[in-house]
Amino acid sequence: PAYSDNVAAEIDSEIRSIIESAFEDCEQLLKEHMDKLDLLAHYLMKHEKIDGVVFEKLMNGELDRSEFITGSKTNLKKSESLMDSAELPQLEDIGTDDAGSDYKD
Repeated sequence: PAYSDNVAAEIDSEIRSIIESAFEDCEQLLKEHMDKLDLLAHYLMKHEKIDGVVFEKLMNGELDRSEFITGSKTNLKKSESLMDSAELPQLEDIGTDDAGSDYKD
């Protein structure tokens, strides 16, 4: 390489720090908007696809939820969330090989 192992380690450390920060930001955004993700999931389960106009209406609360959320689920509660059973990946599981070592070129 054109630089020492120490410099490579510093670069790797800084990259990991950037990725960890972005991962935490993304996870927080997903948690903050879980209600909208659930709404989208319910809509897609019924209609299988969505266009941009309908997506915007859905996110802005302009659609009648009873059209795609049946029964008592028109008022979604956390316990009824489709996303509750979906686990977000853990950062430590990303970017390592089967032996747990960081990927190296």
